[in-house]
Amino acid sequence: MDSDSRFKVDWSGVELLGRYQVRDGLGRGGMATVYLGHDTSLDVPVVVKVPHAALMADDGFRERFDNEIEGLIKLQHPHVVTILARGQHE
Repeated sequence: MDSDSRFKVDWSGVELLGRYQVRDGLGRGGMATVYLGHDTSLDVPVVVKVPHAALMADDGFRERFDNEIEGLIKLQHPHVVTILARGQHE
């Protein structure tokens, strides 16, 4: 297994939290992959950020990721996405 293969899981087509349909990948970074998604309840496009599973095994990483989410929940700015939901999948 090459060092990057653990980060190359494709979530396209997966439904998350019973309402978010993951569609096309938009970009991949050191922490996560970002996808275009669709909120089937509100019928609107959304962005879905999925942290790399290999990194979620690290308690320190998971805490940093949770802190990022908490910070974004509190932040309201027209040029920053709004957090609609967070959760765990499998």
